[in-house]
Amino acid sequence: MRRLRQWEKYNHFRDACWQYGLQHTDMASGAILHGVTRRAIAGRVDAAKFALELTGRYTPKGQDQPTAVQIVVNSVPRPVVKAQAVEASGHKDPQRELGP
Repeated sequence: MRRLRQWEKYNHFRDACWQYGLQHTDMASGAILHGVTRRAIAGRVDAAKFALELTGRYTPKGQDQPTAVQIVVNSVPRPVVKAQAVEASGHKDPQRELGP
């Protein structure tokens, strides 16, 4: 126990333990998800919510965050529209055509 406590003081030992734990968990993730799925099928609502949340098909209430949407129209050419001047009487004046 004393030796382990001494090794815990070293960053490289802690990093190695962390990497081993991550690899072990990654290798078992399929079995973990299978177990969660079995419990969800058996009727466990919390397991069903968790499984659906992992697959991106469920978002818990209060977790919804608005998504920023950016619409970029820099390369889209603007249409050219010719406008005609209209007199107060409502008749079009062909001599006074406005353009770009």
